[in-house]
Amino acid sequence: MRAVIEAWRKANPEKHRAKEQKRRARKRLNPDTFTYDDWQNVLSYFGGFCAACGRPPGLWHVLAMDHWIPLSSPDCPGTVPTNIIPLCHSRNGDSGGCNNSKSKQ
Repeated sequence: MRAVIEAWRKANPEKHRAKEQKRRARKRLNPDTFTYDDWQNVLSYFGGFCAACGRPPGLWHVLAMDHWIPLSSPDCPGTVPTNIIPLCHSRNGDSGGCNNSKSKQ
């Protein structure tokens, strides 16, 4: 069963990220209405580029979903379309992406 789940995650990275964001929001009892279609709308709104630096996804970076107001903040509205932005994220985990260098603030 674990192999099936892992294969689905690799085949559907955007849907997996959306599910993970929802799980985290539920943990904090925040609204979690964000969907895969919402993610597509957010990407369209930002032109498919990083909201912070304008970098497109490519060989070394992907666009990761990120909360504009972090889940750790008491003011966080949750995982809702108005609180999610795309940030570039380094594929190899170094600090080369906006989402890699960000931390809970």
